[in-house]
Amino acid sequence: MAKLSSVLKNVPIDMMWELRKYHTPNAHQEIRWRARQPVVGKKFDVFGNLKWEDAKSADLYAYNRKPSKNEYELLKEQLAPLEHRVEYYHRLDAKWRPVIKGIETLIDIIHMEGGK
Repeated sequence: MAKLSSVLKNVPIDMMWELRKYHTPNAHQEIRWRARQPVVGKKFDVFGNLKWEDAKSADLYAYNRKPSKNEYELLKEQLAPLEHRVEYYHRLDAKWRPVIKGIETLIDIIHMEGGK
Protein backbone atom coordinates (compact mmCIF):
# COMPACT_ATOMS: atom_id res chain seq x y z
CA MET A 1 0.00 0.00 0.00
CA ALA A 2 1.25 3.46 -0.85
CA LYS A 3 2.05 6.04 1.79
CA LEU A 4 -1.03 7.72 3.21
CA SER A 5 -1.28 11.47 2.93
CA SER A 6 -3.54 13.43 5.24
CA VAL A 7 -6.27 15.36 3.44
CA LEU A 8 -8.27 16.65 6.42
CA LYS A 9 -6.99 16.95 9.97
CA ASN A 10 -8.76 17.30 13.29
CA VAL A 11 -12.29 16.90 11.94
CA PRO A 12 -14.76 16.65 14.86
CA ILE A 13 -16.23 13.14 15.19
CA ASP A 14 -19.83 14.33 14.64
CA MET A 15 -18.84 16.11 11.43
CA MET A 16 -16.84 13.06 10.29
CA TRP A 17 -19.94 10.85 10.51
CA GLU A 18 -21.86 13.41 8.43
CA LEU A 19 -19.11 13.56 5.78
CA ARG A 20 -19.00 9.75 5.53
CA LYS A 21 -22.65 9.75 4.37
CA TYR A 22 -21.63 11.62 1.20
CA HIS A 23 -18.65 9.45 0.31
CA THR A 24 -18.70 8.06 -3.23
CA PRO A 25 -16.14 5.43 -4.21
CA ASN A 26 -13.37 6.62 -6.50
CA ALA A 27 -11.54 4.15 -8.72
CA HIS A 28 -8.22 6.00 -8.48
CA GLN A 29 -8.01 6.74 -4.77
CA GLU A 30 -9.02 5.11 -1.55
CA ILE A 31 -9.77 7.10 1.56
CA ARG A 32 -9.45 6.07 5.19
CA TRP A 33 -10.58 7.78 8.35
CA ARG A 34 -8.49 7.39 11.48
CA ALA A 35 -9.46 8.37 15.00
CA ARG A 36 -7.26 11.03 16.62
CA GLN A 37 -6.96 13.02 19.87
CA PRO A 38 -7.89 10.53 22.59
CA VAL A 39 -10.27 11.64 25.33
CA VAL A 40 -8.86 11.97 28.83
CA GLY A 41 -7.80 8.59 30.23
CA LYS A 42 -7.67 6.75 26.87
CA LYS A 43 -4.59 5.87 24.84
CA PHE A 44 -3.62 4.72 21.35
CA ASP A 45 -2.98 0.98 21.03
CA VAL A 46 0.40 -0.51 20.08
CA PHE A 47 -0.30 -0.04 16.36
CA GLY A 48 -1.30 3.64 16.69
CA ASN A 49 -5.03 2.99 16.38
CA LEU A 50 -7.75 4.48 18.53
CA LYS A 51 -11.37 3.43 18.97
CA TRP A 52 -13.92 5.87 17.59
CA GLU A 53 -15.70 6.16 20.92
CA ASP A 54 -12.40 7.19 22.57
CA ALA A 55 -11.56 9.95 20.05
CA LYS A 56 -12.27 13.67 19.92
CA SER A 57 -11.46 14.09 16.22
CA ALA A 58 -10.56 12.23 13.05
CA ASP A 59 -8.16 12.60 10.14
CA LEU A 60 -8.94 11.73 6.55
CA TYR A 61 -6.17 9.98 4.61
CA ALA A 62 -6.06 9.19 0.90
CA TYR A 63 -3.76 7.13 -1.26
CA ASN A 64 -3.65 6.27 -4.96
CA ARG A 65 -4.76 2.81 -5.98
CA LYS A 66 -2.92 3.01 -9.30
CA PRO A 67 0.56 1.50 -9.42
CA SER A 68 3.54 3.80 -9.70
CA LYS A 69 4.07 3.01 -13.39
CA ASN A 70 2.46 5.39 -15.82
CA GLU A 71 -0.55 4.24 -17.77
CA TYR A 72 1.31 4.00 -21.09
CA GLU A 73 3.75 1.42 -19.70
CA LEU A 74 0.90 -0.64 -18.25
CA LEU A 75 -0.95 -0.68 -21.56
CA LYS A 76 2.23 -1.57 -23.40
CA GLU A 77 2.80 -4.56 -21.10
CA GLN A 78 -0.76 -5.75 -21.68
CA LEU A 79 -0.44 -5.31 -25.45
CA ALA A 80 2.74 -7.38 -25.91
CA PRO A 81 1.11 -10.84 -25.52
CA LEU A 82 -1.78 -9.77 -27.75
CA GLU A 83 0.60 -8.69 -30.53
CA HIS A 84 2.23 -12.13 -30.36
CA ARG A 85 -1.20 -13.77 -30.79
CA VAL A 86 -2.05 -11.57 -33.78
CA GLU A 87 1.23 -12.51 -35.47
CA TYR A 88 0.54 -16.18 -34.79
CA TYR A 89 -2.96 -16.00 -36.32
CA HIS A 90 -1.65 -14.13 -39.38
CA ARG A 91 0.93 -16.86 -39.97
CA LEU A 92 -1.73 -19.53 -39.42
CA ASP A 93 -4.09 -17.76 -41.82
CA ALA A 94 -1.37 -17.52 -44.51
CA LYS A 95 -0.57 -21.21 -44.06
CA TRP A 96 -4.17 -22.42 -44.38
CA ARG A 97 -5.51 -19.89 -46.90
CA PRO A 98 -4.73 -22.10 -49.96
CA VAL A 99 -6.42 -25.08 -48.29
CA ILE A 100 -9.52 -23.03 -47.51
CA LYS A 101 -9.61 -21.70 -51.10
CA GLY A 102 -9.41 -25.30 -52.38
CA ILE A 103 -12.28 -26.40 -50.13
CA GLU A 104 -14.40 -23.45 -51.25
CA THR A 105 -13.69 -24.34 -54.90
CA LEU A 106 -14.73 -27.96 -54.26
CA ILE A 107 -17.96 -26.80 -52.62
CA ASP A 108 -18.70 -24.58 -55.65
CA ILE A 109 -18.08 -27.50 -58.00
CA ILE A 110 -20.39 -29.76 -55.96
CA HIS A 111 -23.13 -27.12 -56.03
CA MET A 112 -22.76 -26.66 -59.79
CA GLU A 113 -22.90 -30.42 -60.42
CA GLY A 114 -25.88 -30.77 -58.12
CA GLY A 115 -27.72 -28.11 -60.09
CA LYS A 116 -27.47 -30.07 -63.41
